[in-house]
Amino acid sequence: MKNLFLAFTLMVTNLIPSLVFAQEFSSAGTQINTLRQIKEQIENLDTSIQTLQTYVDNVVACGDETPPKHYNGTACVTINAVSDFS
Repeated sequence: MKNLFLAFTLMVTNLIPSLVFAQEFSSAGTQINTLRQIKEQIENLDTSIQTLQTYVDNVVACGDETPPKHYNGTACVTINAVSDFS
């Protein structure tokens, strides 16, 4: 009986580090997935910022023309004050 208890104790003692490692490995995997998601969100945000910057640059460029024009999302267009705002 004493040998059985010692064998069981030895088995549990050897198993605990494996369980701890498995838990740490799983936690590391979760953290890696979270970091990947954050990286993807940053890349999406960067793309949105670049798109907005391009739009603003186009608005400014159209406004700098003589006479000033309006950027409609694709090109600079002349605003006809009578028909566009009546």
